[in-house]
Amino acid sequence: MDVKLVSSILGTVVKVAAVLPLLPLPISLLYGELDCIAPLLLTSLIMLVCGVALERIARVERHVRPRHAIVAVPIIWLVIPLFTSLPYRFCEHMSWLDAYFESMSGWTTTGLTVLPDIDHAHRTILFWRSLEQWVGGLGIVVSIISILRFETPSLLYVAEAREERIRPNVVNTAKEMWKIYITITAVGFLALWAAGMNPFDALNHSMTAVATGGFSTRSESVTAWHSPTVELITVVLMVLGATSFVTHYRVAKTFRTSPAELPKRIIKALRQYLQDRQFLTMIGLTAAVTAYAGAVSGDRAWDVVRYYGYQAVSAITCCGFSNADVLSFPEYAKLAITILMIVGGSTASTAGAIKVLRFLIMAEAVKAAIARRTQPIRGVVVPRIGSRVLSEDEISDAFAIASAYMFFLLIGTLLLTAYGYPLVDALFEVASAQGGVGLSSGITAPNAPAFVKILLIFHMWIGRLEVLPCLAALYWLTLILKRLAVKGRD
Repeated sequence: MDVKLVSSILGTVVKVAAVLPLLPLPISLLYGELDCIAPLLLTSLIMLVCGVALERIARVERHVRPRHAIVAVPIIWLVIPLFTSLPYRFCEHMSWLDAYFESMSGWTTTGLTVLPDIDHAHRTILFWRSLEQWVGGLGIVVSIISILRFETPSLLYVAEAREERIRPNVVNTAKEMWKIYITITAVGFLALWAAGMNPFDALNHSMTAVATGGFSTRSESVTAWHSPTVELITVVLMVLGATSFVTHYRVAKTFRTSPAELPKRIIKALRQYLQDRQFLTMIGLTAAVTAYAGAVSGDRAWDVVRYYGYQAVSAITCCGFSNADVLSFPEYAKLAITILMIVGGSTASTAGAIKVLRFLIMAEAVKAAIARRTQPIRGVVVPRIGSRVLSEDEISDAFAIASAYMFFLLIGTLLLTAYGYPLVDALFEVASAQGGVGLSSGITAPNAPAFVKILLIFHMWIGRLEVLPCLAALYWLTLILKRLAVKGRD
């Protein structure tokens, strides 16, 4: 393992990311929050100096190999939140642990918060949280790839738990994703502004909805507006964020290139969504959980759709917005929502968790295995999704990621229950953290024990990178430490 190469990659990313703390400065000036200017400038300066230092110390070409990428990317996701926790520490006077928790929750688009008083926090910090989620939604490395040219960007792209491509070239894929991302965010901002939010709230909620992050400028989340229109707009934004950007690209391309009249072009574009099995599965699971909650609770249909349905959408898209008090939900509703948080959204989207596609792959593999045992010996059964035949690698990867994901989910749940929390609440909280959701059963709070915060930080980290890259990074880091220990003894 070339430690210098990993340091060089880390230094480059940190150096480029140093521009991000400068972006909230106009908010500080606009709202007269001058006490936040120095922490933002200091954060940017420290990141720039450390990034340049790491690059110069390494002084190597970027001949990235898989093992370098698999180590560098998880470290990047640990280090960047460490730097960007400084504004929380010095603007809001949070403890170092709370500041790191908030920053990690932002970058991983989780949305769990330990900010003591959101309603009276600096607007600079509220925008900073939203900005972290917005950039983190597409991925730190994906964002850097769209700016810089590494020799083998595809390795870094895959190491950040992304596989599908819009264009054959990874750099062009990242750029196309950003074009789509910015467009949806801009439309969402205008829609929320028109629905009654002020421009600041509309911008923040559009950013965090599309990023499926869930940070809000109000402690009551979208409930503060008491507006079905706002809720409907955020539902659309959450679903769009959790839908594959490959599908969005196909929709945009169909809409642009179709020679038909506008209504026909719209119909052709919408058909692209209806042909996306991940999109249809998300909608189907949301409807099923909502119907289940309605059948068991016996509440009015409108209340079921508005409250249980909204939480179901927020859970499966891994956003975390809420228009009701989840703490008051019955246990059966929490368990149903937990299942959606484990499933998650589409691949090549901003959503987290295991992802719908992997469940579809595993279901097809099980279906094929059953068919092979019930059909004649000479029958050939091949697992496929649509017309695409699934490879053995795809199937094994799906089962490996799902198994590792569930293993850590259960371990985290057991640790929280051992700490005294109820089983359902513990499972709900860990599933929310690991899936990058942000809905809370009440465990996450400013006064939560340090152990709980550290545990949830760990789950946010491994969940954002889908576990396996983190395990691979820990494996390589263990080897590096062993070699250094041997050299030290010699």
